[in-house]
Amino acid sequence: MRKRRTDAPNAIHHLTCRVNWQAFHLREPDHAHVYFQELERALRRFDVALFAYVMMSNHHHLVVRSPEEPRFRELTTYRTRSRHRRPFPSGHQKSTVIAQFMRRLHRRVSYRLQEILGVSGHLWGRRYHARAVRGPTDLTTTIAYDHRNPVRPNIVAEPEHYLWSSADAYANREREAPVALADDSRLPFDLTWLQLRARVLEYQGSHGLDDVLLSLEKERQSSQSNYETLLQRELEKQSRMAAKVRRECRTETPQLV
Repeated sequence: MRKRRTDAPNAIHHLTCRVNWQAFHLREPDHAHVYFQELERALRRFDVALFAYVMMSNHHHLVVRSPEEPRFRELTTYRTRSRHRRPFPSGHQKSTVIAQFMRRLHRRVSYRLQEILGVSGHLWGRRYHARAVRGPTDLTTTIAYDHRNPVRPNIVAEPEHYLWSSADAYANREREAPVALADDSRLPFDLTWLQLRARVLEYQGSHGLDDVLLSLEKERQSSQSNYETLLQRELEKQSRMAAKVRRECRTETPQLV
């Protein structure tokens, strides 16, 4: 029996899978368009948060987070070769959210690329590899490792120069990415996007680190300024209330004869 995938609400996973025979079936822009379109649909369907992605010509990497509550309906029956529905046996292991997410992504990409390439058979090789990400340092190094995939075989000089990865979104958050990354509310370990971007860019040695650090400093100064402004307003409000109470006390004090 195959080892069951582990998953938990809000768990973070590093996912990767290779194309069958390590063939270069993901190298054309049309192939990338299909992959990212199906990835976005699968993310929305299962409410999975995406933190980083890299699509190479023969494999892909994803860093995702499971939803707090699953959105899919667990299957209770399966279809036999004779097209009949049969219930699963009592010891059947239920699929996790990430397993359902990857199954849909790989199935839809396979169907569409088979039509484009004019081939049949399995597009993906073995089962996808999944590893739990534990802690902010592990998250930082995992994302930086994924982003540097195109650099190691000398495809590009810098991670952000590669079109089919989230490295460009980390270096310049204002640019439009092929797939939208998760918002601040889904980030783990009490991190903000600026903090995560700074950690990743520092680790992978990208040129966009100075801009991110400058944005972080501006955010800190803005937060400090907002705090001081709110504190000053609260002190002024309390001072006005105290003066009003003193005036009322003076007017209501009885006159002694």
